[in-house]
Amino acid sequence: MLLNLFTLNNYNNQPVFGYRLPKRSFNDVRDIPGLTCAKCGKKMMSLLERDELINKLLAGSKTCLQRHEFDEFRNSNNFRFLVNLSKKHPKTPLYAIVQDKDVNYKISRMGNFGRKEINEVVDISRTVTRKAPQVVKKLLPFKERMSPEFQELLDYMEIYAIKYPKCTFSEIFSKREVFDYHDKIRLFRKEEFSLLKTKALKNLDKTAELLPAEQREQFLNLNKAANRIITTGNHPESAKRIMLEVLYKDFLTNITDKKLSAKIQKQINNLPVREISGDNLIVGYSKLNDTEILRMILDNICSTFEHIVPNSEGGKAVKHNGICLCAQCNSERATIAYSVIMEKFPEFAANLQKQLNKIMVFIRHDKLSGYDLYPQRVKKTLLDVTDQKLRINIKKYLKYKEKEAEIKLEHAKASYIQNKTRLQETNSEISEYNKKIDELKQELKRLQDEKNILHHKKEIRKAKVNNSTRILANAKSNLKSARKTLNNDK
Repeated sequence: MLLNLFTLNNYNNQPVFGYRLPKRSFNDVRDIPGLTCAKCGKKMMSLLERDELINKLLAGSKTCLQRHEFDEFRNSNNFRFLVNLSKKHPKTPLYAIVQDKDVNYKISRMGNFGRKEINEVVDISRTVTRKAPQVVKKLLPFKERMSPEFQELLDYMEIYAIKYPKCTFSEIFSKREVFDYHDKIRLFRKEEFSLLKTKALKNLDKTAELLPAEQREQFLNLNKAANRIITTGNHPESAKRIMLEVLYKDFLTNITDKKLSAKIQKQINNLPVREISGDNLIVGYSKLNDTEILRMILDNICSTFEHIVPNSEGGKAVKHNGICLCAQCNSERATIAYSVIMEKFPEFAANLQKQLNKIMVFIRHDKLSGYDLYPQRVKKTLLDVTDQKLRINIKKYLKYKEKEAEIKLEHAKASYIQNKTRLQETNSEISEYNKKIDELKQELKRLQDEKNILHHKKEIRKAKVNNSTRILANAKSNLKSARKTLNNDK
């Protein structure tokens, strides 16, 4: 009987922590279930968990095969074969049905064309999810862990799940009325953003007139740099705010007129920085299939590799040059120095420590291979880039490694002594055998000498036998001649 992937028991069958670790082991730290982000401290999703969730949200085979995407296959016997299977297991995704042992055997007996067509249909079925209400229900628990634009997207998805309950989200986002509505808002916000940005930067440039002549050019150049930061689309709002603050920090400190400095700071704080919204995402996702949309949404909370030393500064994608951040925090990291992150996010050090603690537990229990030296090396990297300020605690791990080394040393000593004793015993046995071999050699020599003597006696006796044979033959011949002569005399 086929497994229904959507039963409650199966859905809740996830790795549990506490006194037990997952049974499986991992080769990549990002695959650890339940790992928390080193920056925000929120629970992240591994790529494996993401794919498992998407598989659970795939449409049941019966509903899926009724969609228009399969119209070109409807007259095929191979497609009818899958339709018949879907009638027996209507709520099970098609990919799970064909994994059944008996079904897989039947497919293997088909010709090349049949197998190819079956695989093509199955691949298409993996792009179709359940209806919008069921999907959004599973996504909402992750909402608080997402960035503002994705939270806005989920708000829209909740509304559309009510409005179009029988549609999937790819069908909803591709509807002309939905696309046009959000594209209109997107363009309006883009224009509004552009106007606000232009106005705010002009006000800043105008403020330059209040500065001493020697500071004006520098200030105007900073404003140009601020414009580049604001218009960079791949950095989130929080990152842009920090980058702007860092950009103007030294300049504002050197302004003697504190009222003017405060005025400029207020203008900087009022610079518009958010350009991407849920509307942008819906427009961008309008041509994606269901699973692609889900993947784009869930990737926002997935665990990612964050270069401690950025690529732009020669940082390499090696284990000890990375910590794990959720995708949102990784984009917020941008090119912001760790010293600034520590200042702006006081919980960063504690969250990083929490992440490393879990990683060290996995290493200690042989659940994470290839990371034995990771804690020591990543600590050194972090100290180097923060001028020895960011100090993570790995004392317990080092004590564990020391104890482990001591145990290994004791085992090695015991093994050495045991092997040395066995070697001595073996050498003693070899000596005994060598003595026996020497004795056997002497006995063999004695027997060989006796054999040679007997062989010599044999040759002498053989010669005597041959001589006696000749004498006997001669005697017989003489006797015969004597008898013949005697008979003639008669």
